[in-house]
Amino acid sequence: DAAGGAGAGGSGVVTEERLLAMASFQNLYVGLSPYASPATFALLSSLEAEQGVFYPVGGMARVAEALAAIAERSGVTVRTSTRVAAVVPSADGKSAIGVTLAGGAFLPADVIISNVDLPTAEATLLPAAGSVTSPSNDPDDPRGAAAPPPRNRGVKPGRRYSSGVVSLLFATDRVWPQLSHHSIFAVASSPAARRAAWDGLFTPGLHLPSPCNFYVHAPARTDASAAPPGGDAIMVLVPVGHLADAGEDGAAPPADALRALEARARAAVVARFEAAGMAGFGASVVAERAFTPAMWAGRFGLARGAAFGLAHDVGQLSLLRQGPRDASLGNVFHVGASARPGNGVPLVLIGAEHVAAAVIERTPGLAERRGVTVGCERRDV
Repeated sequence: DAAGGAGAGGSGVVTEERLLAMASFQNLYVGLSPYASPATFALLSSLEAEQGVFYPVGGMARVAEALAAIAERSGVTVRTSTRVAAVVPSADGKSAIGVTLAGGAFLPADVIISNVDLPTAEATLLPAAGSVTSPSNDPDDPRGAAAPPPRNRGVKPGRRYSSGVVSLLFATDRVWPQLSHHSIFAVASSPAARRAAWDGLFTPGLHLPSPCNFYVHAPARTDASAAPPGGDAIMVLVPVGHLADAGEDGAAPPADALRALEARARAAVVARFEAAGMAGFGASVVAERAFTPAMWAGRFGLARGAAFGLAHDVGQLSLLRQGPRDASLGNVFHVGASARPGNGVPLVLIGAEHVAAAVIERTPGLAERRGVTVGCERRDV
């Protein structure tokens, strides 16, 4: 397994607990415990160390803004704050004719590309296989919205999900030089403690191990615009168990349980920081925000609040993962972490590039066409 080392099934090549903990932490991002993932994923830490990573100056929002600018220069109309309520199937159920918006309006479409988290799209937007619609009798809208609306596909059983996360955002009144741009605080006191830090992260229940692993991002080390002079901006990602499916126990935890989870994660992080030589960190915080799995699910539509989409185990990897083209509707395509090739910014953008090429290939003249509409719902974060 990717945990390696001297444990059962490990190679024994590396036996230092801190190195093993550091080298296996990246398995979190593919939704797997290092004790249950192929050892191939241990290459992730090696690739990052050898090849480095890219950082967009100004933050990740600059990537989205740059892509939007390119699209608008090409004639695309971007509609923000426009929630899609349903994908409308054709009369024969083999394709989609457009989408119904939350306000009831119908927007016709030749091709639909969805970056909604795949399990959420299936449960809330995509019609069940075999669903059909009858065109409206309105002569001005011959492809009008479905009446009655088709049922959705629902939650597909048997899927495995990545962990949830509690994200803590801190603004401090001083710089903390102990932190690099990327830092990992890993549990490495013993083999048993290292394993226990992964328990319960990939099952429903919002479990927070104690002690816990967490990742820290301090972008001001690279990007001076991330924090004012003399201050610091710090994001901490604390992995926890995810939510249950809608309708099941644990799908909608009470607010006090979420606040308690947030408080425990914050306390664990501040204690580890101060124990690592960052005395006074708690007192230096001048502003902060936190996001729980319930907030990731509600705000961004991540199924079960699983921050990294569907897990990348053998049964949900490569050709066994949902491909770009929808299984039932021939002109609907999927991009995002839960679709093929998988999660992470590079893979998601590669998947988007593949989808764009496939859409252009199947739609003659699309590459030269102007006036394309892209819909999305923008929310303040």
